[in-house]
Amino acid sequence: MVKILCFILSFMLWVYIFISLNPIITTKIYNIPVNVINSLSLKKNGLVLLPDQKFTVNLTVEGNASDIYNLKPENFEIFLDLSLYELEKGENVVRSYIRSIPQNITITKPSDLDIKILIDEFVEKRVPVDKNIEKHNIEGFYSFEPIVTPEYVIVSGASKFVNEIDKAFVTGKFENLKQDTYQSLKVRFLDKEGREINEFLDVYPDVVEIYIMVRAMKDVEIDVPFVNNLLEGLKLESVDINPKTIKIIGTADGISNIYKISSENVDLSKIKESSILEVPLKIPNGIETVDDKKSITVKIKVAHTETE
Repeated sequence: MVKILCFILSFMLWVYIFISLNPIITTKIYNIPVNVINSLSLKKNGLVLLPDQKFTVNLTVEGNASDIYNLKPENFEIFLDLSLYELEKGENVVRSYIRSIPQNITITKPSDLDIKILIDEFVEKRVPVDKNIEKHNIEGFYSFEPIVTPEYVIVSGASKFVNEIDKAFVTGKFENLKQDTYQSLKVRFLDKEGREINEFLDVYPDVVEIYIMVRAMKDVEIDVPFVNNLLEGLKLESVDINPKTIKIIGTADGISNIYKISSENVDLSKIKESSILEVPLKIPNGIETVDDKKSITVKIKVAHTETE
């Protein structure tokens, strides 16, 4: 009973003091957010605010008990203007300022407005974009090597993060290709350890265009025209053409009526012994060959005839 009576009396005394006397008291308001402005002004000096920093202050305030009692962090507007300071790389201590504060409240310790901020060098890096593209064609079609546009991206930001970049890349999978294909892919980054890093980087552009050209394809025979006769005293034992067929690619209409590809003429009158010849192919305009093959190998085996 004594404890209960003491508590009741204490509470009544606190209510009397708070309501009747309304004394001046001092307290601390914690975790008041600080709004950072003009951070872009650092770039003219080759600097940047390190990302992922959260700025708050704990203010010591004074005022009547009735004004102090209901104070909350959101009752204050605190700003930090980075254009007001000569900053350098590393840790800097700067003072924020009060834009708005509740009436009848004063800040008793201006040093409470001091904030530690971390500054880094601002750097830009031009990074080539590698591609890891898996593609599968419908039978009778051929897809060319994917083209990435642009081939490079510009990465900028704090040197701590930008300098970690070792590689930029895109990945994609394309199924049942039978026509030209376009797709936008997000650029991703790896460090030298092969770990993916994508946070705290400004990338331009952050997506690239992948273009895959697709054409019709079919196998056709190779025709090798032989002209003239072997020299007297020689006879033809064998001819080996490698390859005997070749894959051609082009538009469906362009290759529909092509059933063979001819090579340049092989002049037998110039053969004096068994030979291996590299013979150019006559590729029609608008037609290509797989692997850009432009010639074939012709092996000609001859023997001397017996004289009487």
